[in-house]
Amino acid sequence: MLEATQGSEVPQMKHNVVVPLDGSPLAEAALEVAQALFAPSVADLLLVTVLPSEGTERQEQHARAYLDMIAWELEERGYRTKTYVLFGDPATTLEQFARASGATVLVLTTHGQGENRALPLGRTAYRLVQQAAVPVMTVPVRDRIHAANVVEVPTTKAA
Repeated sequence: MLEATQGSEVPQMKHNVVVPLDGSPLAEAALEVAQALFAPSVADLLLVTVLPSEGTERQEQHARAYLDMIAWELEERGYRTKTYVLFGDPATTLEQFARASGATVLVLTTHGQGENRALPLGRTAYRLVQQAAVPVMTVPVRDRIHAANVVEVPTTKAA
């Protein structure tokens, strides 16, 4: 985990970590990875939802409420957050936003809501890996899908 150290002579760079969220638990897995990699002292988390160009006001309000809830949870852990609801094609909009915001990295899951999980990367992740001017870290969700179907059976320890 990157952390700021006291007495360090090298000034610590503050990272702008863009985390696209579509409201699905799969997409939220990227938050866990972003937190594991970047301590609150060295990163601002930029939470982004991209709605279709023809998105409604109700969808926008729902997206803002969702992002505000996630931001509040992260701020409780010491992170500075900013939330953005944008409109357009997800990959193009995220790539433009990452450039304009001075993002250090994009952290997103390989698949989001409604994507074909049989492929290694969903459409948005694939296009961002190909096009983004900033580094893109993809978080695989395949294990999460399988883990959700596993039932843990408690075991007893022999005395």
